[in-house]
Amino acid sequence: MNASESIFLTQAENDKYALLMEIVGLKRDELPVKKRIELSRNNQPLVEDVNLKQVAMLLNRSYGSLYNMYMSIIGDLKEIIGPDVDDIKTLFSVPTDAYHYLLVNKSEAFDFIKILLKGETVTFQEFWEAHDTSKATALRHLKGVRDLIRSFDIRMYYDPLRLEGDENKIHLVLTMLFWMATEGHTWPFEDVKRDDALKAFDVAIDRGSNWKNPIF
Repeated sequence: MNASESIFLTQAENDKYALLMEIVGLKRDELPVKKRIELSRNNQPLVEDVNLKQVAMLLNRSYGSLYNMYMSIIGDLKEIIGPDVDDIKTLFSVPTDAYHYLLVNKSEAFDFIKILLKGETVTFQEFWEAHDTSKATALRHLKGVRDLIRSFDIRMYYDPLRLEGDENKIHLVLTMLFWMATEGHTWPFEDVKRDDALKAFDVAIDRGSNWKNPIF
């Protein structure tokens, strides 16, 4: 896996996300700087049309190798915008981080860390069967997440799924994983409202600023 690839996505999903970024990047490069600034200020999309044959040529890829991937991207974007939308400009107005989260939110790896956070009693077999996959495939799809967790010297158990180790390290790695998953695009928690969490954070900061070191 390349450093730029998401640990939450399969190789096929990372390839789709990379192609979307390439399409946006190529369109950005062909526009004059003044036009780019104008579109950015008006919150307008850079991509108004896509010439996939030209994209394939510029990326030194075959048209056939990109066509199915591109059509899958279009289907994903319609999930966000609406199934009846065919206008390319409208579809590509979806921010790239929103597209990334759409892919992540469907992933086995994201479900995995949500189970770890909630402390649900789920065995690994129940997990892979719920995702209609095999043990070997599930382990492969979770490799990036598992490697990151282990790098914090945290032990991982599978029956049921859970983490054991230094509590501060567990909190840190789960925070990192959720930030990497969402890239700050959306609030990923259903049980806790974002506004409530922000208020709790403000209270914690206030209490911390008022705390004085005891004198011994």
